[in-house]
Amino acid sequence: MSMNRNLLQLLADGRCYSGSELGVKLGVSRAAVWKQINQWIEWGVPIVSEQSRGYQIPGGLQLLNHAEIQSALQPEVRSCIQELVLLDSVASTNDFAKSVLENAQLSGQFMDLHGCVYLAEAQTQGRGRSGRTWVSPYGQNIYGSLIWRFDQGIAQLAGLSLVLGLAVLETLSELGIQSSLKWPNDVLVEGKKIAGILVETFGDALGPFYVIIGVGMNIALSAEQGAAIEQPWTAIKQVMGENAVPNRNQMMGQLLNKIILSMQKFSQQGFTAFQTQWNQHDAFANQSVTMLMGHETISGIARGVREDGALRLQVGDLLRYISGGEMHRASLRSHQP
Repeated sequence: MSMNRNLLQLLADGRCYSGSELGVKLGVSRAAVWKQINQWIEWGVPIVSEQSRGYQIPGGLQLLNHAEIQSALQPEVRSCIQELVLLDSVASTNDFAKSVLENAQLSGQFMDLHGCVYLAEAQTQGRGRSGRTWVSPYGQNIYGSLIWRFDQGIAQLAGLSLVLGLAVLETLSELGIQSSLKWPNDVLVEGKKIAGILVETFGDALGPFYVIIGVGMNIALSAEQGAAIEQPWTAIKQVMGENAVPNRNQMMGQLLNKIILSMQKFSQQGFTAFQTQWNQHDAFANQSVTMLMGHETISGIARGVREDGALRLQVGDLLRYISGGEMHRASLRSHQP
């Protein structure tokens, strides 16, 4: 795909290039340019063809750039990242990270991958919770995974996905975007999903073991690209306006700052240190909700989260604690605590 990438790097500046001009710069025929243009369009890159003028990406395209991401990292975060790998297209960044762990385990280097980060331009099989598809067009959003080691048992992970949601919320706040959190791992803007977290484990559940932290955030997802998403969604471009979209590499660096500093604090103090802050940003606080947990459905009133990240669900006069499941708003009614 080297020729493909070279073509995209030319078009990324937002200028209009004729097929002949692109062919000369790339050393290929106009027919070859046309073929590659159509392949990129199929991948979701918003290339516009203008008769008699040529090809253009309106507004340009911010491709992942190692130096730009590194420059946005705080020194204490930069020192924690063992490796920052930029990928073109993968099935999913979590799957890629898992394959790296598997290969390391086979080679006897299983304990050497703490702090490795994998970012991709596109995912062909991006995943959300419960096996849902995460729409991942090329160069439009953030798709990334972090490998983090825990030396104790899996119980140490209680509340982790909630902490990561807070890290995303804080990143958005620095852009002036107010967001809220849906238990356990969605980030919402005006009730629409803008980001999600997928946490997977690898290794001995009794410890030490690794977690693979996957984060997806919509930056410039278009209505056409998001048509297949089966829930309300939004993107930074829609919230801030086309001319106010932040630099994707700068934002990736800011997000890594928040995530890694939060992971350090979580590793030392657990979710208790984040409980109050999470409850302050709970999108469903004191709302009627329905919880789907396998074959069981429970309705009640969401009362925030416990010190281990479990959802407090008031069912009648009883308070139940939920550690896993899918939350849905039952009604628009609000209830006093």
